Amino acid sequence: FCDSSLTSIIIPPNVTEIEDYAFLRSDLTSINIPDSVTHIGEFAFCKCYFLKSVSLNHTTKIIEASTFQHCVNLTSIDIPNNITSIGKNAFDECTSLTSITLHEGIKHIEDFAFRNCKNLQLITLPNSVVSIGRGAFEGCTSLTSINIPSNVSSIGDCAFENCSNLSFMSVHTDNKTYDSRENCNAIIHTKSNRLIRGCNNTKIPNSIQSIEHNAFSCCLKLRKIKIPKNVSKIDERTFLGCTKLQEINIPHITSIEE
Repeated sequence: FCDSSLTSIIIPPNVTEIEDYAFLRSDLTSINIPDSVTHIGEFAFCKCYFLKSVSLNHTTKIIEASTFQHCVNLTSIDIPNNITSIGKNAFDECTSLTSITLHEGIKHIEDFAFRNCKNLQLITLPNSVVSIGRGAFEGCTSLTSINIPSNVSSIGDCAFENCSNLSFMSVHTDNKTYDSRENCNAIIHTKSNRLIRGCNNTKIPNSIQSIEHNAFSCCLKLRKIKIPKNVSKIDERTFLGCTKLQEINIPHITSIEE
C-alpha cells in the first residue's frame, strides 16, 4: 500500500504484522490497529500526510523507528500501557500534534522521538520512563513545562534543545541521577553538579560546577542569568540563540567555549 491513494482500510483480525514501509506516503486519514497485530514495522505510516486519527492496540510492545514520522495532520495520540519503547524519530515532525497521552509501562523514549512537534504544549512522563534519548523533544517550541520522573537515569544530549517557550522544569525528588535543587527550574546531573538543561526561568544554584553545551540554547525569553562562583567552565553553544539575553554575571569562569 506504499504510495496508495487509499483513504481508509480495515485491517483483518487475522493480520499479525504490519511490515516496514507498508503504508508509506499513503492517503490514509485514520487507522485502527487490531489486537491481532503484534508488530508494526519501521516507517509503516511515515509521511501519511492526511492521517488525523490513530488507534493503537493492546498487544504491540514497541513503536518502531519513524513509524509515524512526518504525519503532519496527526493532532493527538494515546499510547497504551503495553507500549514499552517509542522508537527513534517515531513522531518526528508531527507538527500538528498537540496532545500525547503516555501511560505507565513506557520505559524508553528514543532519539528524536518527538522532535519538532512544534504545537505540543504539554506532556506528562509516567514514572515507568527510565531513559530519554538524544533530541527526544528537540524543537518542541510550544512546550512550556516538563517534569522528569523518579526512575529516569539517562537523558541524551539536547533532549530539550530549542524548546524556546520552556519556562518550568523539575525533577522528582526521588530521582537518584538528576535533580532540580532549590527549585532552580533546571535539570542537574546530581553526582557531577553539572547543569545539563535550563529554561527561561532558571536560577543556577551555587553548587553547580559546570554547564552543559546547549544548556540554554534558544531560550528566547531568558533575559538575565547569574553564573555561580563554583562554575569554572561553560561549554560551547550554551547560550546560542538567546536573542533577548541582556545580562550575564560571570564571576570566576576560567574557560568559555565557542
